[in-house]
Amino acid sequence: FGRGIDTNIQDAYRFLCLNYIPGDEIYLFGFSRGAYTVRSLAGMIYKSGLLSRSEIRKAPEAYEMYRSRDIKPNHQQMVEFRKKYGESVPITLLGCWDTVGSLGIPNLSPFLWFDKRFNKRYRFHDTSLSPIIEHGLHAVSIDEQRKVFDVTPMDKSHLSQTQVVREVWFPGVHGSVGGGSQEQSGLSDGALQWMMDSIGKIGLGLEFDPRAIPTGINLDYDIDFNNALGLFKFTGRKLREISDNFDDLHQSVIERWMKRPDYRPRNLADKHGPRLNQLLQLKQQK
Repeated sequence: FGRGIDTNIQDAYRFLCLNYIPGDEIYLFGFSRGAYTVRSLAGMIYKSGLLSRSEIRKAPEAYEMYRSRDIKPNHQQMVEFRKKYGESVPITLLGCWDTVGSLGIPNLSPFLWFDKRFNKRYRFHDTSLSPIIEHGLHAVSIDEQRKVFDVTPMDKSHLSQTQVVREVWFPGVHGSVGGGSQEQSGLSDGALQWMMDSIGKIGLGLEFDPRAIPTGINLDYDIDFNNALGLFKFTGRKLREISDNFDDLHQSVIERWMKRPDYRPRNLADKHGPRLNQLLQLKQQK
């Protein structure tokens, strides 16, 4: 598992090193483990820079320096490495769906004796985005209760005054936001549509063609989803801490609350129940 993560990050890094031309815009997207991968890739680019093609052999060294917690991006060693072997480049947009686990990946310690050592190497240095990222978008699920799938937030970098980060909450569990099953596509299509619409509103010029999706985009915020713990009941239950900002709730949350009286997740009700009920009453009075 760990070697797979190492390989994926370094493969993506090498691709960018070999193909990037000054003036190109870099967009990174990922769901779950893929979200961890692209967020780590962004951190590596910030710390080690992008190598020039002639220095691509330095990629393993660049990766190990990125993983080192003793070497910071502003240390002289890293400044000289970036200057000698490559360049610092911006990342136009980072788009993620439900980055999970307090370490960026599911915490498997109840199952794997070596998990703590594993997580020490692979956990995020912090949840703040690298300052080279210009825009960050994160779609997260409200109803995921498996403790090992706790969400990793996307926080704005304190080193950037212009970085824009938007984290929005959606109804459903991990797979309801990131997709993967036809049964939950009515919900996951909503998160996909939000990602595309948000990029359009930013005005980056990146265009999407929904017709490329064989089944199209079919929004259905009322469908059932299964949030039973299953085998993960042995690892515990944890309700996610939802944003205090009501505007961070996607419209699908409001619509589902209004149409399904049985949809009253405790974490949502405790934080935003009064406001949602007020909207429901106003609708019923019309």
